[in-house]
Amino acid sequence: ASGTIGTDIVLGLNGGTIGSVDGTTNIVFGGGYGAGTSTNGNITVNVNGSTIHGHVYGGSALGSVNDAAADATTVNVLAGTVNGNIYGGGLGEAGAANVAKGQVNGTVTVNIGATDGAQTPTYSGTATINGSIYGCNNTNGSPKANVFVNVYKTAHNEAANGYAIDQVFGGGNQADYSPTSNDSRTTVHVYTCDNTIRRVFAGGNAAAAIGVANIIDGGRFEYVYGGGNGEVAPANIGAGGTNLQVHGGNITYLFGGSNHSGTITGPMR
Repeated sequence: ASGTIGTDIVLGLNGGTIGSVDGTTNIVFGGGYGAGTSTNGNITVNVNGSTIHGHVYGGSALGSVNDAAADATTVNVLAGTVNGNIYGGGLGEAGAANVAKGQVNGTVTVNIGATDGAQTPTYSGTATINGSIYGCNNTNGSPKANVFVNVYKTAHNEAANGYAIDQVFGGGNQADYSPTSNDSRTTVHVYTCDNTIRRVFAGGNAAAAIGVANIIDGGRFEYVYGGGNGEVAPANIGAGGTNLQVHGGNITYLFGGSNHSGTITGPMR
């Protein structure tokens, strides 16, 4: 429930089974458990063969990670099966007084299928994800620097309504993205490969974001949004605005703004 780790953390999940079969547990965290926990270095979570029945986080459960913006929190899902959601950030606690819980102070990156960031990457493996992907936090709290979600390759399970992944968000799940600088943003980049994703949002789910970007190089999608998902609560986009780029792919419905509700204050590019 308390304590600080002053060195880098690398969590490697290379085989075996973690969690029960219900898939609803917050089960894997790169950081600690409890509001009194913190880490001072980089965090890397590597999923490379395990079967995980629950949600995976780069950050902490209620605690903070990274002591500076120069640090990094990275989640690499290269192979194996995740029967839950993936969050680049941490798990917060509902309520206006709890916005500092689950905070990530460094840059957040979620990589699916590879880690090199190249335009034509060498794929490390194929991951089955029976859930959604979020660049930011769950419930409350926020990364305080830039957030990147890179989708290179997924398995061809097509379990989620005929798609390999149900939803991808650059932002959080009912957790606003409120970085230290208004120049920071969440960026979703789906690279040229055989990805199939039902819905892709640059922003958050029932959550606001300062600024967002969505880059689609290829794949098959039902819906692509330049903003967020406001079906439950508004998904507002602030002064940083949106940046939607489509370079290829098969998209059934394409929208520059948000879904259902949400105001975009900044420019739409």
